[in-house]
Amino acid sequence: MPELKKLLLNPSAYNKRTMEDIKRYIYIYKDKFEINVLLNELDSEIVEKEGYNLVKNVTSYGDYLKYTSDYVIDAGSLKSYFRRSSKNTWVSIWHGIPYKKMFIDFDEKSLNDGLEYAESYDIMISMSPYYTETFLRNSMLYSGEVKEIGSAKIDKLFASEEEILLAVQ
Repeated sequence: MPELKKLLLNPSAYNKRTMEDIKRYIYIYKDKFEINVLLNELDSEIVEKEGYNLVKNVTSYGDYLKYTSDYVIDAGSLKSYFRRSSKNTWVSIWHGIPYKKMFIDFDEKSLNDGLEYAESYDIMISMSPYYTETFLRNSMLYSGEVKEIGSAKIDKLFASEEEILLAVQ
């Protein structure tokens, strides 16, 4: 049996709703990846679950996973000074794609942070061509790969879950 690629999920904050969203995708991908989820609020360093592990953030093991996972799906925590491994791919999902960042967090005083953020990721997730061009390309000057997969909150109205998952792949 071939070794599974490592997938690290790093949500912006831990709450019950975040884990409920994540669990749906874990069920789909648990046979394709070794899945770890970084959480801030965890009583021990590692909690083994069926098909995935919960790992306490800001621990040596959590940092190790950031360097050794094949894919890191991150909700906006990566800073430009963080030294990533050349062997993994970091994907930004912007904690809430993208309204909060686009219209609240991203203003004139945080422009430099936005530009540094854009330099930090290998792939950005976008909800539309408008968002890609207006915000990622022209405001943040992001020149990397973009996956336009829609908005996680409204896609269910227009596409089946299978169609959404195929777009991500």
